[in-house]
Amino acid sequence: MDKDTILKLQPNDSTEIVEITLRAAEKSELVKDLLNDFGKDDNIVIQEASHNALVRIVEYLNHYVDSEPMKIQAPIPDDKELKDVTDHWDIEFLDKMEINDKYDVVSGAEFMRIEPLHKLISANFACIIRTLDTPGIMKYFNIEEDMTQEEMEQMEKEDEEQLMKELQDEEIRIKILWDEEIRKQEEAK
Repeated sequence: MDKDTILKLQPNDSTEIVEITLRAAEKSELVKDLLNDFGKDDNIVIQEASHNALVRIVEYLNHYVDSEPMKIQAPIPDDKELKDVTDHWDIEFLDKMEINDKYDVVSGAEFMRIEPLHKLISANFACIIRTLDTPGIMKYFNIEEDMTQEEMEQMEKEDEEQLMKELQDEEIRIKILWDEEIRKQEEAK
């Protein structure tokens, strides 16, 4: 098959087709395997990608059709931001997407086995998470608090009690080690 052959990808939520060249599509391990196993089909159904996600995925694959994206070091060092370890184009690509779009694209990239795209969005989430406290993470990812104030207070009390127990256990362990050391020193005299 000619590398410029146009393939038709069908998303899970629409009959609207997204077109991609064979050369770009082969960056997806799933598509490459399907083509090797079954040959060119009329439409390749991508079950885990919405139309909007598939459009973004194809945009990414088309951008890197003749090159490879930078490999993102994992974990990203604390003194670095995502923009320090990836291409400027990748940052602009991410900035064009809302959080729900990123969820859809990362899910589609995982399904299609496009590791660089999956890692890019995962690294983006990781960089965001490390700058936020728990309420900030919940707000950013639209996570609703499902615990009552009483349940939260109970959990905090239990956590504090557990911490106190661990501290007491550590004090006992240190005392035993100290006593053993003193006994050894006395025996050595």
